[in-house]
Amino acid sequence: MLGLSVALIVAQLADMVWPRVDSRAATPASVVFATALAFLLALYPNGRFAPRWTAIAAGVATLLFAASAVAGPDVSARALWPLPIAVVLVALAVGGQGYRYMRRSSADEREAVRWPLLGVLVLLTVLVPADGVSIALTGSPLTAGPVLAVVVQVAYLLPGVGFVAGLYAPRTELVDRLLAIWVAVVVAGAALAAVFALVLSVAHLWLADPWPAWIGAGAVALAALLILPLARRVGRILVFRGRADTPSAVAMLNGRLAATLDIADIPAEIAAAVADATGSADVTLRRWGQQNPWARAERGPASGAVPWRTTVTHLGLPLATMDVAPRPGESGLASEDRRIVEAMVAAAAPALHGARLASAFPELTDRERQVLAPGSCAVCPTPRSRSASACRARRSPTTCRSSSRSSACRTRSAPPSSPGAARRNWADRRW
Repeated sequence: MLGLSVALIVAQLADMVWPRVDSRAATPASVVFATALAFLLALYPNGRFAPRWTAIAAGVATLLFAASAVAGPDVSARALWPLPIAVVLVALAVGGQGYRYMRRSSADEREAVRWPLLGVLVLLTVLVPADGVSIALTGSPLTAGPVLAVVVQVAYLLPGVGFVAGLYAPRTELVDRLLAIWVAVVVAGAALAAVFALVLSVAHLWLADPWPAWIGAGAVALAALLILPLARRVGRILVFRGRADTPSAVAMLNGRLAATLDIADIPAEIAAAVADATGSADVTLRRWGQQNPWARAERGPASGAVPWRTTVTHLGLPLATMDVAPRPGESGLASEDRRIVEAMVAAAAPALHGARLASAFPELTDRERQVLAPGSCAVCPTPRSRSASACRARRSPTTCRSSSRSSACRTRSAPPSSPGAARRNWADRRW
């Protein structure tokens, strides 16, 4: 893959300086460029033809471009060139890379594909609007001038750079963030351009120049206050598919733990929070050294993909293992999802430690169980959902003002009935 990517970049650089009589004529460097691009679309990123017909399509694309270079620009124009090669390349991009991305690629391979995709999108975003504006204003495309022609040729290096970056760039969320920015820029640019054109056309009916342009600029500035946040949100939804960022996910987890009144519900709340933050189809929490699930959160049908496993530790001791399945339709958990899970697991470890101790010592008193729960009062077993006046903390930390005198408001546990129970009770209080 690296050889094809380097050949793509070198061929484009050679085509920029290749001497030619007719600017429409293809050069040997352009043939190498088309060949490298076709086989990259068929093989990238794991070096295998998937589906198998992509090997035939890549060979056909190479033969078509070579035949066009030999026949010359006049004969190629009569054959509607470059329409034939464009059809084959689109089939390789959509039918080959699209099928591989949705059905065959792992999470790392999908991240590798997003880099060249970003390069192609940026290239099209720069060239297509610029050519359209240039034709509308001057009647000629952007490449009519020599300087602009060089700029366009340099822009064609972006896909090759994207292929190399996809192979060797670290697996971070940078490419996803850049894609989200690209989506936001395109959406905001299209919306603001529509606002400016609409206001300008209406203002021209009533005012003379230059007032319509100033009014249009003011309307764009006001509309940007609403459109830019919406465009940013659209970009994040399309790229991250509703995935929360790390600070929001940890804050959501802490809020759910703080609202938990029963310490036995803590494992289930942690699993549910991880599933909601990552969009995972299945999150399973198991005690350390056990196979039976401690808590489980299912958000959809099982995809059959191998879940990603992490260990929950507290003070250097393993407490549990967590298996996080990828989203529906994906074959692996993305690196950013893994970082979110690691951050949430680290934040939830103290609460999970308390839940593990409470389940390991069933003889804990009701007051000790309530103190271990994140949603309990620090000085009284009364839950936080009741007002603070329900605790007579200054007079007696163990006395509840509630008239019901329920079991949750007992002042102290019953005296131990045996020496063994007394030793266990002393060990619990010492802890």
